[in-house]
Amino acid sequence: MSGRVLGSGHRTAQRVTAYLEKARWVYWVIPAVIAALFVLVERERVSVQIVARYPDFFAFVERAAQFDPRHPGAFDWAYGLYPLGYPLLLWAGVKLGADVLTSAFALSMAGGVLGLLGAFALIWRLSENYAVAVISEFVLACLGQYLYYGSVESTDMLGSGLLIVSLAVLIYADNRWRWVLIAGGLAGASYLVRYTASLTILLCAVYLLTLAVMRRDRAWGIAAGAFVAGAVIGGLPQLLASVIVKGNPFYSTQGHNLWFTLTGSVDYLNDWNAVPLGISMLEVFRQYPRQVLDHWWLEFGNFWVTNNVNFLGKPFYSLLQAGLLFTVLWRDGLKSQSRFLIGLYAVGHLALLAFMRVDKRFLIIVMPLFVFSAIYLVWQLVPRIMQIRHVSVPVRWPAILILLAWAALYPWGFRTTNTRDEGTILASNVLHAAGMQSFREVFSTELYLQDVADVWKLRFGAAALTTRGLESHEQLLKLLQNGGYRFFIYDKATGPQLYPKLADLQSPSNRPPGLAPIFSPESGDYAVYRVLDKPGDTFRPLAVSLEGGLRLTGYKVLVSQDQPRGSGQRLGVYLYWTTGQAIAERLKVFVHVVNDRGELIGQDDSEPQAWFYPTNEWRPGETVLDFHAVPFKETPSASKVAIQIGLYNGDTGQRLVVTDAGGTTVMENAVVLDVR
Repeated sequence: MSGRVLGSGHRTAQRVTAYLEKARWVYWVIPAVIAALFVLVERERVSVQIVARYPDFFAFVERAAQFDPRHPGAFDWAYGLYPLGYPLLLWAGVKLGADVLTSAFALSMAGGVLGLLGAFALIWRLSENYAVAVISEFVLACLGQYLYYGSVESTDMLGSGLLIVSLAVLIYADNRWRWVLIAGGLAGASYLVRYTASLTILLCAVYLLTLAVMRRDRAWGIAAGAFVAGAVIGGLPQLLASVIVKGNPFYSTQGHNLWFTLTGSVDYLNDWNAVPLGISMLEVFRQYPRQVLDHWWLEFGNFWVTNNVNFLGKPFYSLLQAGLLFTVLWRDGLKSQSRFLIGLYAVGHLALLAFMRVDKRFLIIVMPLFVFSAIYLVWQLVPRIMQIRHVSVPVRWPAILILLAWAALYPWGFRTTNTRDEGTILASNVLHAAGMQSFREVFSTELYLQDVADVWKLRFGAAALTTRGLESHEQLLKLLQNGGYRFFIYDKATGPQLYPKLADLQSPSNRPPGLAPIFSPESGDYAVYRVLDKPGDTFRPLAVSLEGGLRLTGYKVLVSQDQPRGSGQRLGVYLYWTTGQAIAERLKVFVHVVNDRGELIGQDDSEPQAWFYPTNEWRPGETVLDFHAVPFKETPSASKVAIQIGLYNGDTGQRLVVTDAGGTTVMENAVVLDVR
């Protein structure tokens, strides 16, 4: 009986094995599930983000927004800092109906998925161990740095994902030149996203040529040529554009970046143009040979003796160096070809990157091999079972499960780490309420404020990129008026670096000529000004007199949708005040929004000009432009909303009496504005 059962079970196992050999797609189920869970974690993290944070992203978006297929000549095809592929992908995402930030997140997640599946295939091939490949992929998907770059608006994860898949295809291809050509094409496609792909292309070509020489096999030499040809084909759009525009297929401004690194300058705002952008890497080497070598040794050496390896996270970075040495040097482990590839690819990238900087975001391409080395060390050195007296105790899998549980803690906490950027959102909402129609209407020293309602998330006109050397308020006002700007932002951090002679603009209470403060956050980090229009322009005239010689001579009401969508609306109310005599009291302005049921649904009670121009400082005969932004949740039609405004004593609460309404409705000494 037992023999028949065992025989039946053995036949079942044979049938399962035979099926798996035919249906190899089954092996990809678990890796695909890991990649899907990675996407779910990333989506939950970015679901609340509507603000672009990565500083380089604005350069990508500005290029993408300029692309017009009807006028391709206007596009900057050979931009020295970044290739053309990523901006064009962002443009395509917007044209398909997504905003640019959602498109960027989708591209990063796609790169993350490519990297995970490519890492699984690569490690499975190198180790010939399915379990080790799955474990390594899971750990990689859980690491904080991988999760971060998989959900950040940058090129890093997409470019790295393509390179990891390229390497996996290359390893599976052996010397079959057609598959090697495909691997090269993927690497070339990555070059359209990040120029650093050239380092991977170089190392892979060296790998293939070394095998050709060591084995004296022409097939490997042909494979090397096929890989380089594939890389050229994949990167051809950028190579052609660089040749046509710059006369150099490998044009970039990385020499400029290296010069900055060597000279130790950190003042990008003032020193960026101190050296020509066209300076090449060779020219920098010739000018600073000793500094280049010192810098290289510092960057390369520090990776091994400092906590730069923390990009793997605890406890894996503790296993990295020992794991890499073990994996590469242990002859009874992997095949010599695999060990050679791991050593060349990992150490080679570190050595080449050290000429610029060993940045964690550039190391995504080697993370799969580092993770594999750490896991492989544990897998080989921890025995499968340990004999304790007469009991066989499993050791390896409990140790692996502890590592997996530790790794799983990272994504669990990572899901909800994204901040909501309330400050940037509030500034954008206030500007929309103040009548901003386009980001082009705002000139700003604060580099990260942006129009969050626009599909392109474009930052406001960056003062750092437009002009410098303003010496007076008159020059600033002329620049704003000639440039068509309606709003100006001056911040405490960057403003004094750009325009030290205008440092008084940090405090709106200084009342610069031609500018009226409309908003400043509680932190006081920046001040938003309205560029004053000609008297009476676009404002509805009024003839309302209040006690004490005060008059309301005009107003304007605007309604805008707050971001994120569904969070409510905001009324922007401009008031023109004037006085015929000095005012002794510090009065507050009230702006109340009432619905058709007489219920108060929004209000703003504050001193004029965002608290920065109290009434007891007003000069007789001057006109004071006073702006109030009033948020409210309800969304009634404008015809069913009443806006009541007036003045009152902040200490007593006593409202000023309206002595002459000039035909305007008055309710309890509150002027009711016509919003039709």
